This record gives sequence, C-alpha cells and structure tokens, in this order.
Amino acid sequence: MDVELTPKVARLVGTPKAGSWSQVFWQEPQEEEIKALHGCLAAVVEIEADEEIEGASLGRDVFEILEKEYLGSGKGEILESLERALQKAKNHLDQILPQSQEVGVLAAALWDKVLYLSGFGKNNAFLVRQGKIQPVLGTVSQKEAGIEEKINLQTSSGFIQENDLVVLASSGFCGFISQEEIAQLAGQASEIEELADYLAPKIKSLEDSSKVAVLFLKIHFAQPTLAEELPTAEPVPTEEEIKAEEQPPTESPTEEPVPTEKPTPTQGSLATEEPIVTDDQTVDQESPRVNKTLIVYKRVKEVVREKVGQIFKPFLAIVNRLIGERKLYVRDWQAFRQKRKKIVLAALGILLLIFLGSLVFGIRQQKIADQKKKFEVTILQAQEKFDEAQSVFELNRTESRKLYQQAQDLVSNAKSFGLEKEKVLGLEVKVKDGLEKSLDVKTVSPSPFLDLSLVKEGFLQGKMVLYDARLVVWNQKAKSLLTVDLSNKSGQVVGGGDELAGANLIAFWGDFAFLVDPGGGVWQINVANQKKNKVIEKDDGWGEIVAAGSFLGNLYLLDRKNNQIFKYLPTEAGFSQRQDYLKGEVNLQNSRTMAIDGLIWVFKNDGTVDKFNQGVKENFSLEQSTEQLSLGSAIFTILDADNLYFADYEKKRVAVFNKEGAYQRQYQLENIEKIDGLVVLEKEKRAFVLSGKNLYSFEL
Repeated sequence: MDVELTPKVARLVGTPKAGSWSQVFWQEPQEEEIKALHGCLAAVVEIEADEEIEGASLGRDVFEILEKEYLGSGKGEILESLERALQKAKNHLDQILPQSQEVGVLAAALWDKVLYLSGFGKNNAFLVRQGKIQPVLGTVSQKEAGIEEKINLQTSSGFIQENDLVVLASSGFCGFISQEEIAQLAGQASEIEELADYLAPKIKSLEDSSKVAVLFLKIHFAQPTLAEELPTAEPVPTEEEIKAEEQPPTESPTEEPVPTEKPTPTQGSLATEEPIVTDDQTVDQESPRVNKTLIVYKRVKEVVREKVGQIFKPFLAIVNRLIGERKLYVRDWQAFRQKRKKIVLAALGILLLIFLGSLVFGIRQQKIADQKKKFEVTILQAQEKFDEAQSVFELNRTESRKLYQQAQDLVSNAKSFGLEKEKVLGLEVKVKDGLEKSLDVKTVSPSPFLDLSLVKEGFLQGKMVLYDARLVVWNQKAKSLLTVDLSNKSGQVVGGGDELAGANLIAFWGDFAFLVDPGGGVWQINVANQKKNKVIEKDDGWGEIVAAGSFLGNLYLLDRKNNQIFKYLPTEAGFSQRQDYLKGEVNLQNSRTMAIDGLIWVFKNDGTVDKFNQGVKENFSLEQSTEQLSLGSAIFTILDADNLYFADYEKKRVAVFNKEGAYQRQYQLENIEKIDGLVVLEKEKRAFVLSGKNLYSFEL
C-alpha cells in the first residue's frame, strides 16, 4: 500500500433472541505482509432462522470463512478475493439453512485508499462525507426480491478520503434510524465513540434489538513522521579536523613550488576558469563542507565570547581588583588557574542564584498582580449586581432575587482571593439582607388545631395524608389509624392491630387507606366501615420501598433499589399484579418521598425533584433561589393545587414553588418543636402541620 490506513472503529450490536441474531466483525491484520496485500476486513451478519437453528454458531462460521478465504489468500485482485470469500460463506449457509430463511452478509475490505464491498441478503452500506450521506451498497432479501432462489452477490468499490465515515448496517439498524439521522448525528459527534455512546441506550431500549448491528469506520491515513520527511544531515566534523583546519600550513624552505600549466579544455568537456585571488585572500584547498562548518563554528565562538564578556565584564573587574596584580612564576601558574577557576565558578553560582531568585520573585509578583486584578473585577461585578437588584426590587421580585443570587455567588468568589476582607464582608452582609427580603420569607406561629392524644391515648407522633378535607394519620408505635375531619376538628380511631406493626407507609384515596409493610405486604382499611383486609402479599420483586401514594384508586410504590415505581390497579378481587410505571432508565437511588397529582413528583435527598408524566421523565428543576432543603424534607401537592410545598423538617420551614419550578415564597415556623408532616388546602389558603401529638394550622 502507498499509504498506511488507520481507521477508528466503533460497533453496536443488539440483544439476540431465539431465531434472530446479528453481529459485526472487524479484523486488522498484525502481519505487515498480509495487511499490505489485503488491507483490513469488516463484515456485518444478520440471520433470521428457525428457533432450533443456532444463529451465533452460523455467524462464527461465516466470520471464520471470510477471514480464512480473504486474508489467508495469496496475491490477487482485492474485489475478486472478497467475492470468492463471500461466495464460500454463502454456499456454507445455503447447505445448512432452508430457502425460506432470511440471511444477510455484507463484507468490506479497506485497502490503500479504496473501499471494496460485496454482500447478499438484507444489509446496507453508507458513506458520510462532509455532512452528506450516500448509500454505496444496498442488498435485498429473497422476500424483497420476490424470488424463491437464493440471490447473487452484489459488489461495489470506490475511493475514500480522510475523515470519511463508512457505515455497515444490518436491516434492523436501517429500520431503527434513517439515513438523514445518521448524517446529522455524525456531523454533531466529534468522535465516533460519541456517536456510539448516543445510540447504545436507544438500541438497548428497543423491545426487539436482535436484528440491530452496525459498524462505524472513521477513515484516517497515517501521516509520515518527521524523520521520514527530513533529509539526512551531513556528518559534523570531528575536533581533530577542526584543529587541523586552525593550524597554519607549514612551508618547506628548500622546495620551490612547481608551476603547473593551466589545462586546456578538450572537445566534449566543460571549459572552466581559475578564480582570481587577491592578496588578502587564500584559497581553501580542503573540503567545502569542512570549510563551511569551520566558518560557522568560528563565528559562533566569537559571538559567544563577546556576549559572555559583556555579561561578566563588571564582575570580572571586581574579581581582578580583589586578586590584584602579582608576578607569576611557572611553578605557581597551575595553582593560580585552579584558584581563579573556583572563584569564577562560585561567582557564576551566585549570579545563577540571584537570577533564579529574581525570576521566582517576578513570577510571584505577576501572579499577585493577576489575582488582584481578578479580585477587583469580581468585586466590581458583585457590586453592580447588588445595585441592579435593589433598583428592580419593587418592580420585579423574581428578577431582583436572581440578581441578588448572582451577586451572592460573585461575593463568594471574591472571598476566595483573601483580599480586602472588610470590604467583601460588608458587601456580603448587604447582599444577604437583600436576598432574604426578595425571598418573601414570612415568619408564622401555627395555631393549635387538635391534640391527637385526645383521640387515641398514648399518641406521640405519626404520618398523615390528605384526601378532600379528610386526614388519615398512622401511628406505627400505637398500631392505630386515625381520621381527622378538618371541617369540624373531630377525629376517631378507624383501624389498627398487631398485624399492622410493620407498616411504615400510608396512602389514602376515597374511603380506603393503604398501609404498606415492606416486609409483609399491603393492608387496606375502609375508614367508613372500619373493615380491613390484606390486598397485596409481600413481593419478592420488591427491593427497598420508601414511599407510597394513591391516585384514582391505583396504588403506587416507590422502590429506590430497583429504580422503579410499581403500579397496582384495583380489581374485583383486590389488586392486579405489579406493573412497572417508569419507562426507560431512571436513577432513583437517593429518592426520599413522592407526591401524586396525575403526575408523579419524586423528591430526592439532594434537594432535586424528578417529574414523571405517564411513566416518562420530563425536564424539570427547582429555581435555586433559597438554601438547599435538608435531608429530612418532604413534598406535598394534590390534583387541584397550583404549587409544590416542601416541608423542611430540620429548619422548620415550608418552601413554595409553582409546578414550573419557579420559587414563590416560604414560611418560617415558630413556637413548634418539630415538623412530622404537612398538608395544604390551597383553596382555603390554609396549611396543617403535624408536630408530635399535636396538629397545628396557619394561614397561607
């Protein structure tokens, strides 16, 4: 080959199943001789056969035949060798599979700057060049061809260029994604690994990906190294040669130069003239190469001597003054040279240290100057954001809050420089005060509403949920279920028992309360007639159930270990088998609780919220306008509510966001010991907080 081909390769293959299998093959020979003769070999195989036929075994046979017959063949035409290998693979499959089976094999050889293709069955090859995609080989199946006999091989070849993308794809891949999408994705991905990483989860999510197989080849030709491009340098003259050149030529006093006659040009030769030499010139009789090297060498030596002399002239004057003048005799000349050498070396060392010290000092000073400049820019930007936030405070609280937050971030960044601490601290205090005003924080003291220990003796704390204007409260320690009518401040015990001791989650819809025991199953209690029965047995498929909810009579259980929300539908006999509500890959590992209003809102320990609509995760995030909610927080919303309410148990506050994620306000609760639960009647503009045995309320 004239050029060395080093393509980048990425491959994607779906999950095989009985009767359907696909795979890709790539072989770049290690032996230089084989690679020079045949280049690299790639193939895509797709087999659809009866379930008793093992597609994987047939595929391996095809790959072995292609490798042996193509790469193992001797010299010859590339395309002919490729067709011969494909034909043997086809004959092998024809002997094993009946004519009704669907098989596709597409092979490609990359040699020099040419792409050779040959195949049969249902596979395709595309070339993406400069953002445009072009089919270069498209084979068809028997069914598509409308014939009963096995179809013949199809071939193609053409030149390839740097950065071309060759796509060898099965019919399943071509049915999964269009040519235009391939071209668009290839243009957006800087590397084919990014293209493969994008497509992999989409292929995995297909219900049947057994026919999906694709091989991406990014064309790249190795560039010649610098050593290959540069001419061989001439040898440098040795020290002996240089010294010989510096010595003047010796003359013999007894020999006279013998004059020579100037040769006369003869027929067929090139006439030359002797050069004219002036008195101050000499003719160099040595090699032109040595002469040129000596000239450069001498010139460099003179320049170095001159520059060094200029640098150390003042210092040497001091040294000479210290040493003074004295007569030297032959016997102490060597000692003098040694002493002077030591002094010069010591002086050079001192100068080097001074130079390095000044260099370090200069770098440090430059760094300090740069840091100060960055600090001044940062603190100036923070002041500008603060001033702007103040100016729009009365007109637009939301915009003012955003500006205060930006100013707060800039002040935090300015603090990291450690400069002008008093100035930074003063601005930090002003920004914090302004931000708190823009957050619309209301301090409230909830009023006592009902002492639940009067409803159930020994009631200490519990979990509560709301349906319409009724509350159900579960006290796990007392194993008692209470209902509270918010319209008349009355309550009663409607259920309980030792069999409910393991229940730690509660849901409520209509007249039915659901108590979830992750280790024992789900109990249903009719709060109207106080009947209870076990409606769902413990499921071995449960991992770690951390939240429960009900909507339209359906029951939902959040399993953070399995990253899934299980859905149970009501039936005449109780409830259906569990169903997976979520679609696609979702991470629920740090989930804490959830609320349901037709959509499902999952609140996580890191203060974020995942929003799911009919099992599909939608883009959603809370405005970062207040300090992060603590780990002991919960979320509340219902169907007719416009907002999401977050009860921060640790900081005893309630933060309010609308269902687009925009911050609205927050309530700081005073004169209560803790928060165990929160429900809100938005239309009545009233919230209820459970704190220990007491139920409190406050106006919104």
